[in-house]
Amino acid sequence: SNKQPATGADVFTIMHQSLLNYCGVLASADAVKLKRPALLQATEAFFVRHGAKLVGFELHSSDIILYYNKILGSHSCQIKVHYTLKTKAINITLHFCGGVERERGRWGDGAALTLLLNESAVKGNDLHLALTKLSNHELVIELDFKREETIELVGSFFKTLDDIANNKTLKAVYHQVFPTLPDDAVARERIIRTLRRAGLLGCETVVNLINEKFLSLENLQEYREVIAVASDCMKSEDDSFQFYALGLFQVAVENGQGFEAAIAAATQRLTNETYPIKTALMSLFQALVEKGYGFEGAIIAADQGFKVLIPQIQSLALGLFKVLVEKEQSFEAAIAAAEKGLTIKNDVAQQAALDLFKALFKKGQGFEAAREIMPTLDSRLAWFLKEALAPEE
Repeated sequence: SNKQPATGADVFTIMHQSLLNYCGVLASADAVKLKRPALLQATEAFFVRHGAKLVGFELHSSDIILYYNKILGSHSCQIKVHYTLKTKAINITLHFCGGVERERGRWGDGAALTLLLNESAVKGNDLHLALTKLSNHELVIELDFKREETIELVGSFFKTLDDIANNKTLKAVYHQVFPTLPDDAVARERIIRTLRRAGLLGCETVVNLINEKFLSLENLQEYREVIAVASDCMKSEDDSFQFYALGLFQVAVENGQGFEAAIAAATQRLTNETYPIKTALMSLFQALVEKGYGFEGAIIAADQGFKVLIPQIQSLALGLFKVLVEKEQSFEAAIAAAEKGLTIKNDVAQQAALDLFKALFKKGQGFEAAREIMPTLDSRLAWFLKEALAPEE
């Protein structure tokens, strides 16, 4: 559907793309006469098949340069294909640009993919990729190769970047690239360090890489690097980076690492009121408590979380109280939360409250409170609570 421009930026984009299309008509008329080496022909054919329009070219005694434009939803990808006659090699510059504030996330995914593919066995020995620029508004990548058979890989890479630019799923990338990354500890640590130094800490590709591949293996040095990444993220004022960091700390804690750093990070964010941070905090504190750490902060987090009138957060808070009770902590606050939890008009929260009562009963707690609240409940909840109470009395 053709939408009317709503902002000055929309008007500029339409004018810009229209002028580029006009340039393409003029350039194509002359480019038809241009003789191209086979490698350059094959490269050009790929970009044309994927909707790129020729907008200009340069012909020199030593090289041929073709310029293309590929329209994206936000703006465009400017493509420069540089063929050097002496070396018979191609250099491609992909300049993705456009977008609103905080677009760095999706460009970051493209940047991360570039760095990962350079480490991957998929690329073979012919293709070299370089990340040359990354900002909120643009991503610039360079590719060098000499063999015509490499174009298929270049095409797959470009198609993935195109999908990223249009906010499409990256699941295919994970399955394609991740299995080909080296598994030795030195390489894994090098990859994490490279991504960290590039500032790619909060993008989807890196999160999946660390959580699904690297942290599946027991390696102390590796966890130290991941904990360092998480600590760096916690210094950001951006909630998305902090959410990501808390998730990394949780994975490290679940694998027996980073307790002190995780407690410090979680305690630092106890006053944060945003929904994602609240959920991440309670999940992290639950992991800490299960390992026997962080009781004081966990009690505060559970109490604060239960006061947030959002059933999903209250359910997590009830779950956190449950693991605290299992560690013989915070009985009084847990009983009060369990009572109130049964009155929440949400099935998940009510089940969490019932589970909390069961944990209390096993510790010899909460019987009187359960008997007092039972007559006020609907018949279904009352029956479940009575069934939970019976074996413990």
